[in-house]
Amino acid sequence: MDFNTILDRIKKQELILPDFQRGFVWDSEKMKKLYASVLAKIPVGSILTLESKDDNFNCKQIGAKPRCRTIEKPSHSVNYLIDGQQRLTSLLAGFSTYYFENYSDEKEIASNNLLSLYFIKLPAIDNVESDDIFGIRELSFKKRNFSSSEISELIESKYLFEIDQKCSKSKKKSFSLSDSSVHDAIYNYCTSSNSDETKRNFYRIPIQFIYGEDEDIALTRAKIIDQVANHYKKEGEETKKDVWKNSITSFFTNCLSQIELNEIEVKDSDKSRAIDIYNNLNQGGVKLGILDLIIATVGTEKNENFYDLIIKEFEKKIYFSKDVLPTGMRILIENYPEYSPADMGNIFNQDGTLRKIVENVFLDVLALLINKNKGKKFKKSLKEIDVAEKNKYFTSIVTKEDEILKLNAKEILDNYKLVCESILRAVLFFQTRCGIREFSSINYMAQITVIAYFFSDQTLFDNKKIHDLFEYWYWISVFAWMYPSNQKIEILNSIEEFETFIEGKLSIDCFKYIKNYKDDVFAKRFYSDKETLTMIKVNETEKYPPKSMTNYICQYYLSREIGYSSFFVDEKHKKTKKDEINVFYDEKLDIHHLMPLGSDPKKKIGQTTKELRTNQKNPFNSPLNMLLITKNDNLLISDMDYGKYSKDDAIKATLPKVGCIIGAKDLNEFLSNRFDILESSVKSTLHELELSLQNGVNA
Repeated sequence: MDFNTILDRIKKQELILPDFQRGFVWDSEKMKKLYASVLAKIPVGSILTLESKDDNFNCKQIGAKPRCRTIEKPSHSVNYLIDGQQRLTSLLAGFSTYYFENYSDEKEIASNNLLSLYFIKLPAIDNVESDDIFGIRELSFKKRNFSSSEISELIESKYLFEIDQKCSKSKKKSFSLSDSSVHDAIYNYCTSSNSDETKRNFYRIPIQFIYGEDEDIALTRAKIIDQVANHYKKEGEETKKDVWKNSITSFFTNCLSQIELNEIEVKDSDKSRAIDIYNNLNQGGVKLGILDLIIATVGTEKNENFYDLIIKEFEKKIYFSKDVLPTGMRILIENYPEYSPADMGNIFNQDGTLRKIVENVFLDVLALLINKNKGKKFKKSLKEIDVAEKNKYFTSIVTKEDEILKLNAKEILDNYKLVCESILRAVLFFQTRCGIREFSSINYMAQITVIAYFFSDQTLFDNKKIHDLFEYWYWISVFAWMYPSNQKIEILNSIEEFETFIEGKLSIDCFKYIKNYKDDVFAKRFYSDKETLTMIKVNETEKYPPKSMTNYICQYYLSREIGYSSFFVDEKHKKTKKDEINVFYDEKLDIHHLMPLGSDPKKKIGQTTKELRTNQKNPFNSPLNMLLITKNDNLLISDMDYGKYSKDDAIKATLPKVGCIIGAKDLNEFLSNRFDILESSVKSTLHELELSLQNGVNA
């Protein structure tokens, strides 16, 4: 593209920067390498733009800090700069005076490097160590293709105030290039020695001055080049001097007239494709996501950063009635007065940002709530479409990226607080009913979307039977393998049947969506049946229990009322609530082999337990042999021989609480007994939940 065209599009606000873009981060060294590539006529990559005629995104002036210099989007069609901000921002700084002309307040500019002057150094006659690639000594410039490294060594940057200390004593003061004294300072710097007047090292040409026809800039450029040429001109070489001046000027301007910067333009109707292209171009870097575009959309209605507003909502505590909790859990949660679903659910990264999976759930719930009424109207108006297709519109379709991008700023602002609160309510449910300690441990992530969708209704959230319903659904889903494929679509498409049941139009006995799978609990072949979990015939079938089953079993025991005791307690301290293992335990828990690996009779002399742990054929690695315990317990047990372990009173007191019978003669008997106890316990839980739901949730 012609550089003048790029500059003109920016000045006319036809090429603008959406405010979701990260800040400008390139340092002067990266910028100089880019300038060297341009002057060596090497392609400098591409930019990705999104063509649009609407006013969906909050935008800012190129070169501005985040949320500074916001601009009103023109009514005509524009191109949003999606990718290439660093490159394009740097090009403007190096080959134009755009930032000097548009930023009088340096507090608003993204980097002081954008207000630096960049120079090509021309070796003076006395500097014999430097290559004279521009033919200055002989006033004979032979045009050729340079390598970027040749030119890179000749580019330097300098803050304007450093050129003439009389201009300013502070880096914070801006300079006007319409000031003749500033041009005088630049001219003196470029044509005088940078160290000793008697020994010239370099002349300089400011590359910001080699393009454009501003009268003051053109005059200063001509004076500098003329002064350089006069230094080398010998008697009678006036024509030679003029040829050199024209050649060097023509070379620099030609480098920019057809700059090798390509533009990939995506149409407004294909926004999600722009994200795919961006992420493909930036593999290994920061990914662009739907939430970034949503944040920019909200910026058109609200000055505060929308991401910060979302974070504040997720940091809030939520009100909940203890009546929705099982009896033991009510007692347990009283020991944690500072309980916060967000903290316990670990929904934030270490830097305070939302985990990506939380962002995805936020967007899905947002789309579902906003489209709730639209979805019903849509289904009602299409009588000829069967129920499955109508439901598909409301769930699977509205949560697609393209549909989420159609949400407008007002709709988003009206609903985002309720969305955050509903997700926190769902986190509370998974912790108190399903024994899940962290957000990322939820196996079917779409389930939290569905539950948050219903919990947006305060009445439903306060109804214990609704919690019973979703707990019933959860245990059946994980122990019967309800979703072997198309998980998100299948789970989201359950919303309408849940609505039908909640409205009293369907009894639990006729709830086909769940009932069809109930009989598969601990009976699903090669998944949760006894033969698979005990690994009795693993060598014959080559079918191994899913690793996720370990999590489900551990979650189940954490969810049972007040949990269970840790194995050991420091002898110097009495047992306290901190020695009770439950879903609220505030330290990391380790996976423990109940029947220690060291007791494996097949263990060879010198063989490490690490080798045994990674062998999926080894029945000692059965999910039935696993339990979450404290790090302290794990450390003590790791050095304990099986004889001592199996007879320890503390261990023997805890094992029955987690479905283990003490005194099994071998591993097969131990695993078989634990399967029977676990199956009985889970089915008893499901039966109790069924009784609760027998007469509906509103009875």
